[in-house]
Amino acid sequence: MKMTKLTSNGKATQAVISPDGKQVVYVIDDGGRRTLWLRQVATATDVQLTAPEDVFYLSLTISPDGNFLYYVSGSTTRGNRVLYQMPVLGGNPKKMVEDVGSPISFSPDGKQIAFVRSGRGESALMIANADGTEERKIAVRQPPNSFGDFFQGGVAWSPDGKQIASIAHSIDSAGQFQNVIEIPFEGGTERPLTSQKWYQIQRLAWLADGSGLLMTAAEQAADSRSRQIWYLSHTSGEARKITNA
Repeated sequence: MKMTKLTSNGKATQAVISPDGKQVVYVIDDGGRRTLWLRQVATATDVQLTAPEDVFYLSLTISPDGNFLYYVSGSTTRGNRVLYQMPVLGGNPKKMVEDVGSPISFSPDGKQIAFVRSGRGESALMIANADGTEERKIAVRQPPNSFGDFFQGGVAWSPDGKQIASIAHSIDSAGQFQNVIEIPFEGGTERPLTSQKWYQIQRLAWLADGSGLLMTAAEQAADSRSRQIWYLSHTSGEARKITNA
């Protein structure tokens, strides 16, 4: 595995790569004023997509066709977090869904999105059309348990369209932990994909053949600043670390 540094100014935060691997969209935080940038990987050229603003950009996601960027944003002083869509090459953002509490994931056909909504005394796994219409709740976790959020979480729709994997925050007799579960997209009972427990997990991604998932995770609190990439088998539940950076 070869790793290549794309930025060197120390100000880049969130980032996402396009499905074809040719573009990266990332956030620059310059003293609390944030901008979105587009990097053309082959030519190492950068294009500024938004003007500096006192807003946050979270959960960047590029649509399966590579044409649109989705992100969650809002004022740093207000709680409402809104999902926006904008052309990946720049343009006016369009408000899609309010009260979004995680990165989104697209269904295999690109027509629906899954996301987490937290509040009102519950953590809910939601599905909506890709244009933000026809929201529906397919699963709920009650406090202190919850689905993943912006910083420690995410959902991933399986390539066959039948399941949605999610990071889950849970508590047992040993304390708090995170693991990975799946829920049928029509709704139903959650199923743990592994007995492995982590201190912190970040975004999930299915392998194209559906045989497993990739994620970044830290087993212990001491590892949280140097999370590693893990592979999780969907069939056996075996979890193994594939980087040790």
